Amino acid sequence: MGEGRPEIDIVFNRVRAGLYNIGIDQVGSQLMMQLMGTDSGQWESEGEMRDIRIELPHIGINQLEDIIIKNGDENIFLYEIANINTSQAPEEI
Repeated sequence: MGEGRPEIDIVFNRVRAGLYNIGIDQVGSQLMMQLMGTDSGQWESEGEMRDIRIELPHIGINQLEDIIIKNGDENIFLYEIANINTSQAPEEI
Protein backbone atom coordinates (compact mmCIF):
# COMPACT_ATOMS: atom_id res chain seq x y z
CA MET A 1 0.00 0.00 0.00
CA GLY A 2 1.35 3.47 -0.95
CA GLU A 3 1.24 6.69 0.94
CA GLY A 4 -1.73 9.03 0.73
CA ARG A 5 -1.96 12.80 0.69
CA PRO A 6 0.09 14.91 3.09
CA GLU A 7 -1.63 16.02 6.28
CA ILE A 8 -0.83 18.78 8.73
CA ASP A 9 -1.66 18.27 12.39
CA ILE A 10 -1.77 21.31 14.65
CA VAL A 11 -1.64 20.14 18.27
CA PHE A 12 -2.46 22.87 20.75
CA ASN A 13 -0.67 23.05 24.06
CA ARG A 14 -3.41 24.14 26.44
CA VAL A 15 -0.94 25.04 29.18
CA ARG A 16 1.07 27.37 26.92
CA ALA A 17 -2.15 28.86 25.51
CA GLY A 18 -3.34 29.39 29.09
CA LEU A 19 -0.17 31.31 29.90
CA TYR A 20 -1.18 33.77 27.18
CA ASN A 21 -4.77 33.71 28.46
CA ILE A 22 -6.07 32.60 25.06
CA GLY A 23 -8.65 29.88 24.52
CA ILE A 24 -8.39 27.06 22.01
CA ASP A 25 -11.71 28.14 20.42
CA GLN A 26 -10.33 31.62 19.85
CA VAL A 27 -7.16 30.19 18.26
CA GLY A 28 -9.19 27.79 16.12
CA SER A 29 -11.49 30.47 14.76
CA GLN A 30 -8.56 32.76 13.91
CA LEU A 31 -6.76 29.90 12.16
CA MET A 32 -9.85 29.06 10.12
CA MET A 33 -10.20 32.69 9.06
CA GLN A 34 -6.52 33.00 8.11
CA LEU A 35 -6.34 29.68 6.25
CA MET A 36 -9.77 29.46 4.64
CA GLY A 37 -11.01 33.03 4.54
CA THR A 38 -14.21 34.49 5.87
CA ASP A 39 -17.59 35.23 4.32
CA SER A 40 -18.26 38.94 4.34
CA GLY A 41 -21.61 39.23 2.60
CA GLN A 42 -23.30 38.86 -0.75
CA TRP A 43 -23.80 40.88 -3.90
CA GLU A 44 -26.25 40.59 -6.75
CA SER A 45 -24.95 39.90 -10.23
CA GLU A 46 -27.23 39.22 -13.19
CA GLY A 47 -30.14 38.39 -10.90
CA GLU A 48 -28.15 35.92 -8.76
CA MET A 49 -26.82 36.42 -5.26
CA ARG A 50 -23.10 35.68 -5.03
CA ASP A 51 -21.07 35.20 -1.88
CA ILE A 52 -18.18 37.49 -1.03
CA ARG A 53 -15.24 35.72 0.63
CA ILE A 54 -12.17 37.51 1.89
CA GLU A 55 -9.01 35.40 1.80
CA LEU A 56 -5.43 36.07 2.74
CA PRO A 57 -2.66 34.95 0.39
CA HIS A 58 -1.98 31.20 0.60
CA ILE A 59 0.94 30.20 2.77
CA GLY A 60 3.27 27.25 2.62
CA ILE A 61 3.63 24.53 5.23
CA ASN A 62 6.88 26.06 6.46
CA GLN A 63 5.11 29.36 7.13
CA LEU A 64 2.41 27.91 9.42
CA GLU A 65 4.53 28.43 12.52
CA ASP A 66 4.67 32.15 11.80
CA ILE A 67 0.89 32.68 11.73
CA ILE A 68 0.05 35.38 14.23
CA ILE A 69 -2.83 34.86 16.65
CA LYS A 70 -4.18 38.05 18.16
CA ASN A 71 -5.20 38.28 21.79
CA GLY A 72 -6.26 41.85 22.44
CA ASP A 73 -3.20 43.99 21.73
CA GLU A 74 -0.85 41.02 21.98
CA ASN A 75 0.43 39.05 18.96
CA ILE A 76 1.25 35.38 19.57
CA PHE A 77 3.02 33.20 17.02
CA LEU A 78 1.30 29.87 16.46
CA TYR A 79 4.50 27.97 17.27
CA GLU A 80 4.38 29.45 20.80
CA ILE A 81 1.13 27.66 21.63
CA ALA A 82 1.05 24.68 19.28
CA ASN A 83 3.17 21.97 17.70
CA ILE A 84 2.84 21.56 13.95
CA ASN A 85 3.43 18.08 12.54
CA THR A 86 3.28 16.77 9.01
CA SER A 87 2.32 13.21 8.12
CA GLN A 88 0.85 11.14 5.31
CA ALA A 89 -2.82 10.16 5.29
CA PRO A 90 -3.53 6.49 4.64
CA GLU A 91 -4.22 5.76 0.98
CA GLU A 92 -7.11 3.49 1.90
CA ILE A 93 -9.18 3.03 5.01
